[in-house]
Amino acid sequence: MNKLEERSQHRKSRFRFLVISTFWRVLLLLKNDAEPLFHLGNIHYAYGHKASAMNYWKEAVSKNREHEKAWHNLVQCAVIQEEWEQAAEGLTILCRNHPTRFEYMSLYTHALKKLGKKEELEEWYLSHINGPHHEWAIEGLGMLYIRTRREIDAFKLLSPFVRKFPNRPVGLKILGISSIRTYQYEAGLTFLEKSLELKEDKEVKSLVDRVKRLKKVRGGNR
Repeated sequence: MNKLEERSQHRKSRFRFLVISTFWRVLLLLKNDAEPLFHLGNIHYAYGHKASAMNYWKEAVSKNREHEKAWHNLVQCAVIQEEWEQAAEGLTILCRNHPTRFEYMSLYTHALKKLGKKEELEEWYLSHINGPHHEWAIEGLGMLYIRTRREIDAFKLLSPFVRKFPNRPVGLKILGISSIRTYQYEAGLTFLEKSLELKEDKEVKSLVDRVKRLKKVRGGNR
């Protein structure tokens, strides 16, 4: 994500910090809206007070749920602090307002993974399968199916995708893994080897080596 939407660069002067923060506190008393709280959060973050900065941004978005800059800062700080529930809440707003902005989409995906929300993650990918980032959504959903032992679903999803996009290493990897897990070893090995040609991947290389060893053992037992 872009850097925090800071408005105060006076990191070295405690006096300036007091003057600027007092200014925004006075405005807060006069206006009692989200903007002074947003700026107070920026000032506190600029001086290294992350906890108080987050509290100010939380207050800002509680007063104005559509204050995107406050959400942006709150989300980024929450990610740094690994507060994934808070990050996910903010990202739902940012993704709704910017449905094609990939940095928000991918970060929301990461937050759902960290929270272990597999059903929500599946719904999230499905909602983007026909969108501008459909390749990412299909591959992400396919990998989710692999990780949750839904190999047949992964195979059905990726088969037409790989026919259309034959040079995407992640798609080939998913199709290869799903093929091997459904005992289609020759096809799976072909997909994995092609994936490995396109992009180095330790997991893929390990699978290729294992399948080759298995073929060798089976061939020797005939």
